[in-house]
Amino acid sequence: MNDGIGQRRWCSCARQVDPHRYSSARPLMACAVLVACAVAGCVSRQEHNELRVQFTTVEAERNRINDELTKLRSDWEKLKDKDATVALVVELRASLSELQGKCIEAEQRASQLLDEAQSLKIERNSIRSSAQSIQQRRLEAERQLEQCKALFAKALRGPEYGAVGDGHWVKEKIGRGEYILLEDGSLWEISRLDRIDTALWLNTESIVVLENTSGLLPYKLINTDSEDVVEAKYLGTR
Repeated sequence: MNDGIGQRRWCSCARQVDPHRYSSARPLMACAVLVACAVAGCVSRQEHNELRVQFTTVEAERNRINDELTKLRSDWEKLKDKDATVALVVELRASLSELQGKCIEAEQRASQLLDEAQSLKIERNSIRSSAQSIQQRRLEAERQLEQCKALFAKALRGPEYGAVGDGHWVKEKIGRGEYILLEDGSLWEISRLDRIDTALWLNTESIVVLENTSGLLPYKLINTDSEDVVEAKYLGTR
């Protein structure tokens, strides 16, 4: 088959050569061309085989290059993914660093608040102690006030009179009714508001002595003759 192809190529070359064109000017060149065309069949067969081998080699090289390109593309994608991963890691590290800073600030704030709470607790305990001390002082002051009231009431009331009731009479009126002396020797100081009445009392007028629970002085003297009621303080026996 290859011989037929070479033969056809040789015939084609021979037909393309015009011997009359080269006969007058260049006979040697025409002969060389004819010889080359005769040898073309053999040479083309050898070249065909060599070209086939080269084609196979080139095809294998092309496939190898394609494989290398595919691998390079894959590596490039991996590198892109790796770069994205690195960028994400850097971003995550920055976010983590920021969060750590915020955590440190939060811990410092919490510590500060804890110190403030401790200080407030101490201040609250101090205020509570002061309040308890004030409460104790207030109770002590109220107790002392009650004692003072009792002493004042006792001083205002004077000595106790043991013959409360009726059956008494005026023995003597002293001054303008400031003092009244009864028949049993008891001396009474009359209230300033009631002295206008006792100034008109007469000796031997009947008197009833009662305790006074609603007035300023501890006793009341009732003159049953004049129907006067006066407040009085018992001063003792004269």
